[in-house]
Amino acid sequence: FYVGRDEFGFEVYILGLANHKDVAVRSILSILKIYNIPSNQLVIADSLKEINTLTRVGGFLSRRLGLIKIGRPLTIMGIQMGYFRFVHLVSEVKEQILSNMKKKAV
Repeated sequence: FYVGRDEFGFEVYILGLANHKDVAVRSILSILKIYNIPSNQLVIADSLKEINTLTRVGGFLSRRLGLIKIGRPLTIMGIQMGYFRFVHLVSEVKEQILSNMKKKAV
């Protein structure tokens, strides 16, 4: 899903991959190849590694057990508690992009 542009003008998308990360990444890279788009123009950041236990439990209760009234608030609380982990991930991705841009300029 397209969410907008960052401060560098790059398009930002989000995609939930669940347990199918490898298949999804291979599919995306194949599409890039078909359209002759260099894969180095894409940065894939796995945010699932930043999800804390409370968020995972809330998601399990909501999605697997259908206990939305219990699971959703736990998920929200977990995401709020782990907010700065996501901020750090975004910072790392931006540093990676800037580093790649500097390498191209040299």
